[in-house]
Amino acid sequence: MKQTVLALLLFGVGVVQAQAQAPASYLPPVPSRQAGLPAAKRSVQVLGAAVTDPNVNHMEYLWDDAKGTWALPPAKIQVERDAKDRIIRITSTDSLTGAPRARRLITQDFNGVPDQVEVIFQGVENGQWVNSSRLQFTPNPKAMPGGFYYNDNELTEYWKNGAWEPWIKIESALDEHSNPVSAGVTLWQNGTVVQLEKWSVVTTYDASNRITELVCKQWIGNGKDPSQEMKVLYTYTGTATSFTDRTDYLTYKTNGVVTSETSSQAHQEMDAQGRLVLQEIRDLDKNTQSWSIRERTVKSYSGGTTTSVYQAKKDGNLVNIARAVEQTDSKGNVTERMSYTPAGTDWKLAAGSERFVRRYNAQGELVQQVTQINTEQAPEVFTNVTMNTYMQGTALAARPKELNGTVALYPNPTGANASLQLTGLRGTEPVLVEVFNTVGQLVQRQRVTPVGGAGTCLLPVQELRSGVYTVRLSTSAGTSTQRLVRQ
Repeated sequence: MKQTVLALLLFGVGVVQAQAQAPASYLPPVPSRQAGLPAAKRSVQVLGAAVTDPNVNHMEYLWDDAKGTWALPPAKIQVERDAKDRIIRITSTDSLTGAPRARRLITQDFNGVPDQVEVIFQGVENGQWVNSSRLQFTPNPKAMPGGFYYNDNELTEYWKNGAWEPWIKIESALDEHSNPVSAGVTLWQNGTVVQLEKWSVVTTYDASNRITELVCKQWIGNGKDPSQEMKVLYTYTGTATSFTDRTDYLTYKTNGVVTSETSSQAHQEMDAQGRLVLQEIRDLDKNTQSWSIRERTVKSYSGGTTTSVYQAKKDGNLVNIARAVEQTDSKGNVTERMSYTPAGTDWKLAAGSERFVRRYNAQGELVQQVTQINTEQAPEVFTNVTMNTYMQGTALAARPKELNGTVALYPNPTGANASLQLTGLRGTEPVLVEVFNTVGQLVQRQRVTPVGGAGTCLLPVQELRSGVYTVRLSTSAGTSTQRLVRQ
């Protein structure tokens, strides 16, 4: 349920730029395709939600499988921002006629509450904009990793019969560490409450303010006795902020009587760069009081390639289940996400793999991305799905001057924290480092004072949700922006 709500927050961002038709030279070559294969399953990106450089307007083309070419006209994606550079509108229209297709209206500081956001999703009916759904939320970027998962306030509603009808509401009260002490979840169906959850949460911290214990109790409806009790213990290695072991003890009750008890443990290990290299899910053997591995994921890194191998227990042994290989280019953009399944002692390519073909201009700006996918019938054949062509360099007169110096951000993508390294800076003026989420909200801020033209800092993005973030560095001399992917 929580994941469903969070999925509504994922959409592309950008700034208002001049519009231009994609030059014919930008059209990618048509990939080879075997005759008679069924069309690939479409994953239509109505508002360009792919993980791409989001800072420009763009055209979005859909692949016409029957004709073997890009369907015309493409959708035109326009993004508007307020005076604080926060997104307030994302619109998709027919680039030829201007007819509306889809829109999102974003109100920052909704109802006068700082950082509270309202997002209204709209479609088109009889040529007019019509409401579809509405999301109001107050993000909690300071919530610590490992804490209780209901740690913000959200309300999702659907438009029905000319009025907003509630669907799900999450309310949280936070402690001084921005972690919940209580939470409530209400779910409606056709205007009637069908589920009500209440949680109490007690969090214990060590001297470094890391979570060491979490005790949660859940009540369903108006019951006097909790229906679930959860105790979570965390252990750490040295001064690491990422836990080594997380041990969960769950007790389920009916009318105050224990009906079942389960215990599990999550174990993880990081490399010297703070990247995840091993993750295990373990079950407690009550007879021996020892932990046995149920699932295991092993990750390795080589240049811009990340390889993950997933194993699970079968007939008492761990066996290979799946393998994923992700490659990035020199700018940190993903170029391939390949999925594999076991084939004897080897691996075979599986359906659901993706390729992203990108083109950059002489300034290193993204001007085009083509998304391709494969099918179960022919996993070696990749078929076009969408093409996003970005308008760059036309309406950039107001763009700030570039920050003098070299910026290195690593690891990127990251599953933990990231390091920012600055070199070649002039003077000793502090550099303002700001991190923004996909709706343009500031989620982190700090300053770096250079010494000898260089400076470094740690970006604690592990405490943020998975997604794409923009890191902006500013001084009086200029600015620089970097894209950071939190896995």
